[in-house]
Amino acid sequence: MKSEARRRGPLGRFWGHLTTITYHKWLVFCYCRRLGLWRQGLAHDLSKYSPAEFANVR
Repeated sequence: MKSEARRRGPLGRFWGHLTTITYHKWLVFCYCRRLGLWRQGLAHDLSKYSPAEFANVR
């Protein structure tokens, strides 16, 4: 798996990370909405979109 990530290059790893966290955020939002906690679902893991998170994507 690590070798596959290295072959994609930095831009591919960036998009892969962005896709993963966005999909996770969507799933959390859907489940929170079912429980009536839609605001909490929207606010969940907003820090994952900060530049500091993407600096560590390898």
